[in-house]
Amino acid sequence: MDDIRHGAFVTGRHIIVGGGGMLAPLSNVLQLFGLAGNNRLCLDAGDKNSYDPSIQTQWWADTSGGGNDFWRGGPDTGDMYEPAFNGIAGALDATNYWSSAGFGCFTWRYAGPSTLIPNSWSNMHRPGAKFTIFSWIRIPSTATGSLIVLFDDRKNADFSGPGVVFYLPGSSVGGPNPVGIAVSNTTGYFVNPVPFVPTGGSFGLAANQISMISATIDATAGSGFFGVNGSYQTFSANYSSASALPAPVTTPFIGASVQTSAFLPPGTRLYTLCIIEGVALTQDQVSNIFNAMRMRFGV
Repeated sequence: MDDIRHGAFVTGRHIIVGGGGMLAPLSNVLQLFGLAGNNRLCLDAGDKNSYDPSIQTQWWADTSGGGNDFWRGGPDTGDMYEPAFNGIAGALDATNYWSSAGFGCFTWRYAGPSTLIPNSWSNMHRPGAKFTIFSWIRIPSTATGSLIVLFDDRKNADFSGPGVVFYLPGSSVGGPNPVGIAVSNTTGYFVNPVPFVPTGGSFGLAANQISMISATIDATAGSGFFGVNGSYQTFSANYSSASALPAPVTTPFIGASVQTSAFLPPGTRLYTLCIIEGVALTQDQVSNIFNAMRMRFGV
């Protein structure tokens, strides 16, 4: 049973160890801040429940409770698209991450009809959308000019289907890497309409540094914001042309686009990916998550 005692959040396995953060799985952090009910996808390379090579041999397990696991590459063991796991499972530190030789990605594992892609993911491109998507990641200086797609559930590679793309569009070598969010309807993007050029310009993360990056949209308010390690930049999010169609009939990707391109570049380290939907987190809430987890990553 979980409780809070003397400033420490105690679980069956992990304890917060002071004001500098905690050594705990991401799912526990979200529970601490009352976000478990809106947690739609929670992938954490450091959580043994999310990846244990003796159990999840070929997939990255979703600990949100929604069962939206992702294949390492595809269902076939040993294919060229499999990211490699690093570290000892469950270590809950910066040594637990996924890396790639240049073709690594994850594909949705659900075995049923693709029309059953989670409704909560559909809600991210629909009128009234409220969501936050975030990831802990480290990119090498050699990848600063590369397009990196962290989540993509659009229907078609030509942007003609509804969906959401969370990505880093790349920058000049050595420069900051902007954080992007793009939302499309049946004809193209209506938020961040210029492909792979995010609102926010040069705002982004530094190379060779573990960072928490995020994008939040509140369609009712018509606004959103990007976050990098507790710093924020706002942008407009006009959903007047949003599509009410359900989730796209496709396979969502992590670490690649629906064109099966923009793979994780060599040297990239992917630690977590999470979607909170039904609420748009405030900057303070995103900062709470960042501060709770930064000690685990040495940030």
